[in-house]
Amino acid sequence: MEPWVAAQQATLSGLIPESMGLKDFTDDRLADVLGVLSQDALWEEVEVQLGQHLIRVYDLADDRIRLDSTSVSVYHEEASQPLFRAGHSKDHRPDLAQFKLMLGTLDPLGMPLASLVVAGNCADDPLYLPAWARVRPVVGPGQKLYIGDTKMGALQTRAVIQEGGDYYLMPLAQVGEVPQLLQERLQPVWAGDQALQRIEAVDAGVEAALHALAPPRGRGKKQWADQSALEEAVQTVLNKHRVEGLLEVSYTQQVDRRSIRTYNDRPARQEERLRYTVEVQPQAEAIQQARRRLGWRLYVTNAPPSALSLAQAVRAYRGAPHIERNFARLKGRALGIRPLYVQREDHAKGMVRLLSLALRVLTLTEYVVREKLHAAGETLTGLYAGNPKRKTARPTTERVLKAFKGIVLTVVQLPDQTIRHVTPLSKLQRWILNLLGLPDSIYEKLTLSDEPIPI
Repeated sequence: MEPWVAAQQATLSGLIPESMGLKDFTDDRLADVLGVLSQDALWEEVEVQLGQHLIRVYDLADDRIRLDSTSVSVYHEEASQPLFRAGHSKDHRPDLAQFKLMLGTLDPLGMPLASLVVAGNCADDPLYLPAWARVRPVVGPGQKLYIGDTKMGALQTRAVIQEGGDYYLMPLAQVGEVPQLLQERLQPVWAGDQALQRIEAVDAGVEAALHALAPPRGRGKKQWADQSALEEAVQTVLNKHRVEGLLEVSYTQQVDRRSIRTYNDRPARQEERLRYTVEVQPQAEAIQQARRRLGWRLYVTNAPPSALSLAQAVRAYRGAPHIERNFARLKGRALGIRPLYVQREDHAKGMVRLLSLALRVLTLTEYVVREKLHAAGETLTGLYAGNPKRKTARPTTERVLKAFKGIVLTVVQLPDQTIRHVTPLSKLQRWILNLLGLPDSIYEKLTLSDEPIPI
């Protein structure tokens, strides 16, 4: 951070206490901050007080909380710290060590309330109750709806939440008696006793993907001389598209022969090349049965119908993209936790927690701007490069911040005075500040001081 602060020192001088200097932003000082944030008891108190404060100030509904986890891949050696371990990678990097992050967020806003950083080889199932316990001091106990995926559906997890007086909602995993139970619940639909909208969800591209594995002979087209290798490739496609048992795949051995004429001291001969092709036969009855079940899931909740109708439950669960955006921001360009350069476990935990504070800023800024636009029935224009007339009522924080990128503070130091000039704010920039409840003076006051800039 030190080089960045040095480049922005003139601007930051109007925002940070005079007691803070450039050396307060060195790597060593950052390490001190991360070490403090890694203290579990301290951080839990920070999250509780901060969460309660934000809910109160922004008048946020706190009766629906989503719990979910992600993995963060690192290039660290597994032996270096217990936190960095190999496990099921949601980054699709099984070759790398990782750690796991569990978040509890407010739905549908997506604002983080509590975070857990655990070893990368930890299973998701046992993380839900600790996350639930961490969120409760923030939102209060009793009659809060906690939403999770199928791994939250363990009977013990549900029993503890029930005992605590809260509600839960999750789909049940298709294991044990669940498939049969789903079949029974769908019988009235298939019998025509319950009218529903039909949803098509058959992947018609699977057959083409299988045929593409073994195309006709041609330049640049891979041919398979090993049937077992081809079968393995076919199985990968079937698993990827989840159509096991819906397509019958057969294999045909073909022998291509060609005559080669005499050349120099080489006699004429017949050359044979062996290759395998695939034939795909759809299983009509199995496909019809699968088609009837597509899109159907069994949800389980202990919330009474008066508090959560079926339609509300389905819509609530489908709000998962909000928390997925949080993970994308943490691991993407917005906050960029990857690649993680810190090596120590406490520093890694502290870094995640520091970035979770920034995630709250991104989430709340977006929420405030969108709510103000909705209340005023207005839209923002000028946020999209190359399309200045495009309107949006749901701008992202990233685009809102980018709108201020062109502002420059120019400082000219003369022997007897310091002259400052700030790029005049545009109409769009002033409107955004107004939506955020911020005065224009936060930029204008940077030109008022005539004090020399500290070096």
